[in-house]
Amino acid sequence: MKIKDFCTLNPKVFQNFDDDLLVSFVPMANVSENGHINTNEVRKYVEVKKGFTYFENGDVLLAKITPCLENGKGAVARNLKNNIGFGNTEFHVLRPDNSKVLSEWLYYFTHWEIFRKNCENNMTGSAGQKRVSKSYLENYEVKLPDINIQKKTVNILD
Repeated sequence: MKIKDFCTLNPKVFQNFDDDLLVSFVPMANVSENGHINTNEVRKYVEVKKGFTYFENGDVLLAKITPCLENGKGAVARNLKNNIGFGNTEFHVLRPDNSKVLSEWLYYFTHWEIFRKNCENNMTGSAGQKRVSKSYLENYEVKLPDINIQKKTVNILD
């Protein structure tokens, strides 16, 4: 399967939130190389609704720029204020179809060294500002195991 068959990449905001709604704000520095995410920074929706990357609880964040991608920056978004987050524009957001893939399995897949190396080899742009494209990720081929095998894999990797 291609990633686009079980994920939506970089979903858009489809509802109007109140401008005063508090949401989590996640700069690149708040995502670690080992899956940890600091969601303590909070801003009003009006401050982040333009110019930042939107995501929700359960989405997988993946750094798209060098060297953050190669270093393993990424995480499953959890504990977001009002279940909503905005962050650095250098994240790709993978929203899993929960009937096909677990967020945690998807995170581990995107953290896999071979996946990251393939992404690195397909980055575009100038030195120091190279990025993996949305199109490349959407069309990345994955042998997606069924949900029960994903659960077992996640339990082992956790």
